[in-house]
Amino acid sequence: MSVKHLATALEAGRNIYTELGRPRRSSRPSLQPASHLTLGHDIPCYSTGSGVFALEFLPDSDYVAAGYGNGAIGIYGVSTGKQKAVMQTSVDGLPVTCIRACPADYQLIAASSSDGSVTIWNTVGAKKVESVIQAGNEINAVDYCSDGTCYATAGKNARIIVYDSLTNGVQLEINAADEDSLDVLKSGHSQRIFALRFHPQHKSIFITGGWDRCIKVWDVREGSVIASLPGPYICGDAIDIQGNDILTGSWKAKEALQIWDMGTAKIIENIRLSDETATQFFYSARFCDCSRAVAAGGSGTNTVHVLRRLSHEEIGTISGGGKVVQAMATTSGGLAIASGGLGRNISLAVLN
Repeated sequence: MSVKHLATALEAGRNIYTELGRPRRSSRPSLQPASHLTLGHDIPCYSTGSGVFALEFLPDSDYVAAGYGNGAIGIYGVSTGKQKAVMQTSVDGLPVTCIRACPADYQLIAASSSDGSVTIWNTVGAKKVESVIQAGNEINAVDYCSDGTCYATAGKNARIIVYDSLTNGVQLEINAADEDSLDVLKSGHSQRIFALRFHPQHKSIFITGGWDRCIKVWDVREGSVIASLPGPYICGDAIDIQGNDILTGSWKAKEALQIWDMGTAKIIENIRLSDETATQFFYSARFCDCSRAVAAGGSGTNTVHVLRRLSHEEIGTISGGGKVVQAMATTSGGLAIASGGLGRNISLAVLN
């Protein structure tokens, strides 16, 4: 890369927040789809030996939160790359598995941990607000509903618990599948759950996925499955939902990146890498560029691939530095991307 191009890329990285506006508010699609991916600066990891397990852009701010394998959360300036704060979630030093920002209060995040806890943090003062403990469980996923009035968790025991955000009391419990269940599509999950995501427009709808190779669509009002998508093998934060489309990134060698129709529970698109000989094994996947493209990363190529829908043209890539990509986040609208894993840095990029 020439000095001129490098300067342009660094400037784009410093201006991510300015260019994209305020996340989770109005994210009006641009008239033209993004044509290329501009790499920004890297943010050095707080703990290079434990790896990045979770990432989340903080709404209405210039910050990104990173969850580490040693139980710490680092808050970093997107424009400056400087560390603002470090918070310790797990006293046992177990991984922070997922981080989600609260749509109702942009200062708050929920962080899940392998120690069975979910901790609510105020990122401005780096203060713990509340925590809930699920004894004997390992929580792999947490997410807020679209208005922030509740959040849901899922993990090792295959149970899903929905909490009231104001009281942190249990609002709904969904049990794991009964061993004698004859209808696996309508029952709960039978193995570990690794991903959970609420619909961005419908606060009662969320999706889950894990080791039992079945994506389930839930309605909080009914407390039951309303659709099932058999097939995806989810081993990380690798599901997303926009409109009626569900994106899944499976941990398998081929045909790992798929888009499904929620209404029919059918695959509508198998997205292939430009190098069809490359193995995939995705740990993370997101819609981006206002759902006109997708991004996915994992242990197959140790790279985040950003691909156009329908044509499957590769818009660009974000290298994991030869190490596994375990986490990825996008801003609202999906124009800015952060990625991390077992490498030494958190990488930033902008679609433009």
